[in-house]
Amino acid sequence: MSPRPRLPRQDCAHCGRHDRCTRIVLEEAVCQRCTLRFARTAQPCPGCANIRVLAFYADRRPACAPCTGNEAVYACTACGREDSPWGRLCGHCALKEKTTALLSGPDGGINPRLRPVYEALISGPRPQTTLYWFTRSTGPATLGAMARDELEISHATFDTLPADRTNT
Repeated sequence: MSPRPRLPRQDCAHCGRHDRCTRIVLEEAVCQRCTLRFARTAQPCPGCANIRVLAFYADRRPACAPCTGNEAVYACTACGREDSPWGRLCGHCALKEKTTALLSGPDGGINPRLRPVYEALISGPRPQTTLYWFTRSTGPATLGAMARDELEISHATFDTLPADRTNT
């Protein structure tokens, strides 16, 4: 299998940067940086009023993919949301997936005593903030140990941990 040929460099139609432009947004080639900027700026579509990435044209004004008959390349692969990107998933679906994996015990279910923790983690207004917390704190490891019955499920367990700003 031969390697995929590299795209030539060109000026990005939105920022002017000379780079490899891999996507077409608003009918013009854009760089990866602008692609990410568009993905993070979902807003109400003038055609359907849904919060979506307006990367296409309909009647000479920006519109979402479904309103223009295009593939919804910015949509979450699990739920279709476009307002909170986190890779191929939206932040909400990524957070539910990660929290479920963390708090599932040996039987595959979430301990009823950890269910309020699960609900609190997935219901925050900014899922990306909680996803970042998962990677920068010792708190998730402690919760995982509680879910696997390695530590007692209690506030006292957290009280025995060394204090740092990211534990809570």
